Amino acid sequence: MRFSPFSTCRMRPARLGACVIATTVILATVTAVAHQGATGIVKERMETMSAIARELKTLAAMVKSNEVDGTAAKEIGARVAEDARRVPDQFPEGSLSDVSEARDTIWTDFADFEDKSADLATAAAALAERDAASLDRTALAQALKRMGRTCKSCHESYRLKKN
Repeated sequence: MRFSPFSTCRMRPARLGACVIATTVILATVTAVAHQGATGIVKERMETMSAIARELKTLAAMVKSNEVDGTAAKEIGARVAEDARRVPDQFPEGSLSDVSEARDTIWTDFADFEDKSADLATAAAALAERDAASLDRTALAQALKRMGRTCKSCHESYRLKKN
């Protein structure tokens, strides 16, 4: 059976902390030292992905600490949605490079890649559209889980892990 950190996330209080930690660990891998030597559009997209990861880590910290700032969470959702909408444009065909972690399958199934990016934008926009007062720990954890799943899905299909 394949392990998924999200399989343990049932939003019961006892498992909420494990979900937040698992999500944070996954997001931490996004900001690995892969940026060295990147230039142009490759560097731009790496910076966008890192910005998304930082934003999701901030949300994870809110959930973990149970100090949810609904207004800040909505703003983060809006920024992540905006970044996610820009992602496909940052992967023009032929932009594979030695420092990139992108798999060439992005360009052989670009429609799916665009759909996965749109899924993140939709999940983040849903957070941005929430009433700030309704964003308690559980609601924010669910929004974070949804966004984390979209990241994971895309990374499994289109990201090449480099050591």
